[in-house]
Amino acid sequence: MRRPLSFAVKAKLFPPPSNQAEQTIYWRNKGIQSIHVTTINGSVEIRRRVYWANQYGCCARLDTWLGITGRYSQGVREMFCRVGLDSSYRKAADDLCRLSQVTLSYRSLRKVFQGEGQKVLIARRTGELVPAFKAEQCRVNANKPTCVITASDGFQVPLITEEEKRKRRVKATQRRAKLRQKGHTLRPLPKRPRGADQHWKEAKLVTFYDPSGRYQHTTATTGDHKVLGRIMRREVAKLRLDNADRKYSVSDGAKWIHRQYSRQLPMLDAMILDYYHFRDHSIACSKSLYGEGTTEARQWRKSLCRTVLQSGPLEALAFFVGR
Repeated sequence: MRRPLSFAVKAKLFPPPSNQAEQTIYWRNKGIQSIHVTTINGSVEIRRRVYWANQYGCCARLDTWLGITGRYSQGVREMFCRVGLDSSYRKAADDLCRLSQVTLSYRSLRKVFQGEGQKVLIARRTGELVPAFKAEQCRVNANKPTCVITASDGFQVPLITEEEKRKRRVKATQRRAKLRQKGHTLRPLPKRPRGADQHWKEAKLVTFYDPSGRYQHTTATTGDHKVLGRIMRREVAKLRLDNADRKYSVSDGAKWIHRQYSRQLPMLDAMILDYYHFRDHSIACSKSLYGEGTTEARQWRKSLCRTVLQSGPLEALAFFVGR
């Protein structure tokens, strides 16, 4: 009888092992096994050699080298996340089948989508999720100074209420009962997750980018402005914002944004109000000065906005003094 092939890997343990036998891990060759993986180019069968050790179980090194962690490749998981961001899971599964010929149920897509989201959260908590650039790289060309712009805002995210989850579970139970009558064998449904107490919830984000838009880094939270402030501080440390020659914020001027930037990012050179909110304020000011809908109000607003765009805020202050 042929003896199975095995090889040993020296592993350093802490504290040091008491004897030499504990320091050696023996991997047994379990032969060649097949795995079917769904990729962006279709289903692929991969035949690879599998090893087994008592301390770690089975190990297929080719899977790690190819980035395979389950039934779906990294490219397919990315498509799941992209289509699942802007629509329901049912519609996302239909769109995925239509556009990329990847067929799966909406429950499978939901499981993969939520699993990838949990991986991102874990990576952020453990510090493994880092920006893809540093402040020293944010340069238009070699002759220009480095510049990093940051922005922050709040937005509404839709939620599924407890009542809606109950209705969906009832419909799913009725649909599965009809399938069982037709002879289908179905697995039991998992425990229903608890729904939200409202249809919408405010989330907050902060983003960092360079003037050309080549580098971008964004993170968000459903916590309050204090939670976002701590995230700001943590992300600028990863970006090394202090090393940028120019660094400033562009936001809508909300008080909580100004407060968090002042406390958490004191190294900013300036905090700028974005043009669209400046234009809204200028319209309101023109109405107060010259009345709503008058020619004088329209001309005053256009002159002020033109001055800000072409000459900057200092000339705009001179515009007010001149008036």
